[in-house]
Amino acid sequence: MIRFIRLMALVALLAATTVVLAQPLPAPSSKLVFFNENAALTAAGSLTGRGVNLGGPVSQPAFTPTGAEIVWKEVRNVVDPRGGRHVFYRQTVGDAEIYGSEIGVHFTKAGVLRSISGTQFNFVAIANRPVVPREQAWERADARLRGYGSFHAEDPKTLVPSQRAARLADTSLQLVERGKAFHYAWSMVTQDALGSVYRVVMDAQSEEILALTPANPDFNCYQSAGNSVTATGYPVRAGVANRSLKANTTSDRPWPFTHEGFYAGPPNISVIEETADPAFMCSGNTRAYTLFPLFADSGTPTYRDRTGYPWHGNAAGDALFHTKQTMNAFASMGRAGWDNAYGDANIGIENTYEPYVDNAFFLNFNAGDPRLPPTRTVITTPVQYMYEYAAALDVIAHEWGHGVIYTSANFNNAQLHEGFADVIGQMVEKMSQPSGYGIEQSSDWNEGEDVANSGYFRSGSTDDGTAGHSINGPGGSYTFNDAFHLDDEPGNTEAHNRGNMMNVVFRLLSDGGTNPVCARVPTLSGCSTSVTGQGFSKASTILFQTVEYYAPSTSRWEDLATYASEAAFDNYERCDALGHYPATAEQNAVNNAFTAIGYPRLTSANTCF
Repeated sequence: MIRFIRLMALVALLAATTVVLAQPLPAPSSKLVFFNENAALTAAGSLTGRGVNLGGPVSQPAFTPTGAEIVWKEVRNVVDPRGGRHVFYRQTVGDAEIYGSEIGVHFTKAGVLRSISGTQFNFVAIANRPVVPREQAWERADARLRGYGSFHAEDPKTLVPSQRAARLADTSLQLVERGKAFHYAWSMVTQDALGSVYRVVMDAQSEEILALTPANPDFNCYQSAGNSVTATGYPVRAGVANRSLKANTTSDRPWPFTHEGFYAGPPNISVIEETADPAFMCSGNTRAYTLFPLFADSGTPTYRDRTGYPWHGNAAGDALFHTKQTMNAFASMGRAGWDNAYGDANIGIENTYEPYVDNAFFLNFNAGDPRLPPTRTVITTPVQYMYEYAAALDVIAHEWGHGVIYTSANFNNAQLHEGFADVIGQMVEKMSQPSGYGIEQSSDWNEGEDVANSGYFRSGSTDDGTAGHSINGPGGSYTFNDAFHLDDEPGNTEAHNRGNMMNVVFRLLSDGGTNPVCARVPTLSGCSTSVTGQGFSKASTILFQTVEYYAPSTSRWEDLATYASEAAFDNYERCDALGHYPATAEQNAVNNAFTAIGYPRLTSANTCF
């Protein structure tokens, strides 16, 4: 029996771009219809195979085949640890996916339809037509980008066959709402002159660039004279748990992937680094990676440091060890590695960043570039301290959290991407390290606190105030101004800063209390709300499974309390027991935690039937 049927509004477009767009792609409108119970039941009986038409006319331009209809096609089908199935669909017209459409259809372990939620369009008026085939689209986009603002476009003559093949394989048609009509647009990847990968959306008829967004968060390249030719003999820092490292020569890796240190999986975990070959240092548009070499230390393969960056080997060893801890934590949550398929977990150590630029990021797509790691990889920069931000457990886990999100909800909203990655980083650290304060201690709800200099990067408990907080180091001073509430400096829309609101939700759902921002601005909505903490285990399960099984890519901040309540209900209801308990305390805590940041649940709580 259907418990509730709901429909959420659409999200804003993609992550904020690093290039100012003359006309950014607008968010889809709210041209939506609700499923009634009969339609939902019909859908449940028909959602098999490649797709199903759930109704709704299509306005046919002359070139569209007669009889084209809006069809739902499956994009994700997952089973949760309790046996419930969650199937996600997006609308298409022919081969073109309608941007902004996605529903989740949720079934009980017994196969009974439980709910349908998401966004759909019931009328699509198409106002343009593609003028070139897919094989030419990315070349036309590259040509447009060469004169596009401050974007430093690549030279297409330098592309190797694998890059050209990746461009073609990734190029697809979308229908994007522009004004009162939909336009065909090509979605594809490109690179700038330094090798950074971007996703570009181009109108398929006018060839106007509609959006340009980095495909790999924080992926930048800085020229440096540093290299990794000489081993200095420094051993990996003592006092960290023993690592199962060994040297392994493989014949299945293309040059220069020939030597590695790793944990045997699943998943297999390897460390790679930028090659020492000067021809591939980070200058112009060239960079490359090789497997991180190991050197014998009393007969045991170990990492050693490199000239120029005294803790480079420590970054490699710590990142490897912390990746193993992260994968163990994922396993305890019922997930088979970062991608739920035991995919290899590579860590890349930079050599050619400028000194003291400490950072970490998730390489989601290499665009067929043979100079980049061949698989999705967490990249860390060389570090300036014995133990630093780039190799800290919660930061490494945050980056693998991006991998979890890319292979589950895959939010269009960059703030949600960063916010849930923060939650995953906090979750893994608390599962793996003891409580307390100081290096490798985790009870303070800060992220990036395990650094050699004082400060933190994200926080669920320490209010920044109106000026944010600074972290000082040899590389300079960095200011962070993390949001704690919808109305806490809303003009600050940077994805990491706004995403911090998820840290606040996580801390409140786990430990209870009120939003820390209320001590400074007690008049904010939700400041009268006190959350009854449900404990770390429940809070982790609810928010992790929200990403895995309930939230579609089109989620907004306003939708999260509903999806998290659904996760809470499915995990903690006892509807078959005497009293028919519908996880009231857990759902109330979820609602109150999101209310405390200004986003109360917009739907009713789940109930037993």
